[in-house]
Amino acid sequence: MFRSIAKILITGFLMTSFMVFLPAFVHDGNIAMADNAKLPDYTYVGIDVVTDNDTPTLVDTLAVGGFYKMRIWIENEFKIYGMTTGFRIWSDDGALWKYVPQAGGHGPTYASISVNPQSRMWPIDEVFDMEKRLIVQENRMDMFGADSILIGGVALHKGLPYGPLEHMLSWHFQVAGPVTSGSVATLCLDSAFLPPSAAFVFCDFGGYTYRPEWSGQVCLPVKAICGNVNGDLNLNVGDAIYMLNTIFKNGPAMLPIQLCDVNCDDAVNVGDAVYLLNYIFKFGPEPCCK
Repeated sequence: MFRSIAKILITGFLMTSFMVFLPAFVHDGNIAMADNAKLPDYTYVGIDVVTDNDTPTLVDTLAVGGFYKMRIWIENEFKIYGMTTGFRIWSDDGALWKYVPQAGGHGPTYASISVNPQSRMWPIDEVFDMEKRLIVQENRMDMFGADSILIGGVALHKGLPYGPLEHMLSWHFQVAGPVTSGSVATLCLDSAFLPPSAAFVFCDFGGYTYRPEWSGQVCLPVKAICGNVNGDLNLNVGDAIYMLNTIFKNGPAMLPIQLCDVNCDDAVNVGDAVYLLNYIFKFGPEPCCK
């Protein structure tokens, strides 16, 4: 009976955390602020950015046209029955991005949040069984200025088991600009304080809430390379093949014409693929791009 009542109270608190600011008894650092002086257990949230493919690779530069994911890592020394976390993506100098929907993804509009099936957060409908899913709130997600997203979950029964640092969630996006060849901009990802929930919060079964340690923001340069249509920062035969697949086999979309029109005839067609092949194999003229 006690466990059922406690879980109902925890659920009520976490659901209202989407509507009110944090209570005064939030734990911070190594100081317990509740009356019973319970010391908090350690929690940590970190992010990194990797290529979004079958062999994710950490990156230090983003290519226009490239597909990436921000991985969210969590370490918790207690079982988590509820959480709210906020993140944002922005650029101050002209980098552009768009979100990549995922099969079974979370989010009311873009479905760009996925759960790592190899993590202890899987299956999500059992871990956070109040809603049978992640609670995702998209804020100003217009891919201009700064976009932010709130990710949360509430458990009635199982909760997120305690364990070491582990990749649990991903935010999937594609870099879409700048579109001028040779341009360099910067794209940043960080935590976000999103009212009304306000901050990162983890909640244990007893009703205590904790603010996890945070890894800090990640800012990466974005480069636009004429002819690098597959977004891997390398100009090679792969770009010509990618272009041919798009033209003849309805393959994945290419970059804006400013970076694909390598022969500068104001069109993107097989002539551009041939131009690239001549450059790569026959020392032909360099891709020009207007």
